[in-house]
Amino acid sequence: LLGISTRADLIKEDPQLVRSFVQATQKGYQWAIDHPQEAAKILMDANPQAKLDAKLVNASQEKLSKEYWPDAAGTVGHADIDKWQSYLDFIIEQKLVTDGDGKPYTQKISAPEVVTNEFLAKAASK
Repeated sequence: LLGISTRADLIKEDPQLVRSFVQATQKGYQWAIDHPQEAAKILMDANPQAKLDAKLVNASQEKLSKEYWPDAAGTVGHADIDKWQSYLDFIIEQKLVTDGDGKPYTQKISAPEVVTNEFLAKAASK
């Protein structure tokens, strides 16, 4: 699952900033889908200290570009609320979310209350 998180107060204070950031990120992911070898090269060139295996990075980018990032329409960014709900249920069940005191958070998290497609470009441009 890809996701960008922010604070509710920022959404209220500056929704255009949130929209611009989300759409720029969406455009970047779409570019990486459309140009997997170039995206892999940019990643490797920007991180020479990581000593990345070029063959593995290229294969990974190809797989991500074809099978992981695009939605059913072939674009990136749209959140499937049902899949998000399953994920949120899982992380609560597994006690992977803690409260401010470090104790497992046990209340259900409702995906429609925390996940939105509101800030995405209506049709991702290529």
